[in-house]
Amino acid sequence: MTTNYTYIKKLKNMHFKGLYSERLLVYKTHKGEFQMHLSTSLLGFRPKEENAAEKFWHMKWNELLPSGHDVLLIREQNTPEPLQYEEINSPYQTYVVSASNYSTAFNTINNAWAYGYPEEEDIQLHTVILELEESFMNISATPGGVTITLTEEFPAPSEYDVILASTENRKELNRDEGS
Repeated sequence: MTTNYTYIKKLKNMHFKGLYSERLLVYKTHKGEFQMHLSTSLLGFRPKEENAAEKFWHMKWNELLPSGHDVLLIREQNTPEPLQYEEINSPYQTYVVSASNYSTAFNTINNAWAYGYPEEEDIQLHTVILELEESFMNISATPGGVTITLTEEFPAPSEYDVILASTENRKELNRDEGS
């Protein structure tokens, strides 16, 4: 299942509207990072223009057999389904989602990266990193769900990860630079 990951490339300069989940478990790590474990989860995005349509990523986790690798499944959609929501008439918000949520005031997405690893004859998506104005959001497939870690520094990908897509113009990410 090869994809061109256009949904990653469209994120630059969009607003991160929020993270929504039926169940959202949040804790602070010993490094001072916030980590969230999610069941059914959505990320909401919106272009900067007034009255622009919101987009949502419906994110799921899957385990590949026989390797046991965790993969991140993302489907871009126009509504916050399967979560409960109500449509509203507002220039900057289309839906009110009835779920646990997280958002931030500094929400412009400066860059985004998608990483995966080789699995048989394909490369499977494992991690997406969003660079917000004052933080990074590391979205990863983990056993039993999706984990999102908020950090102040670029989260270093695994040495086995392959970059699948980026909003940057460079072909390769210099991991020593971190961006």
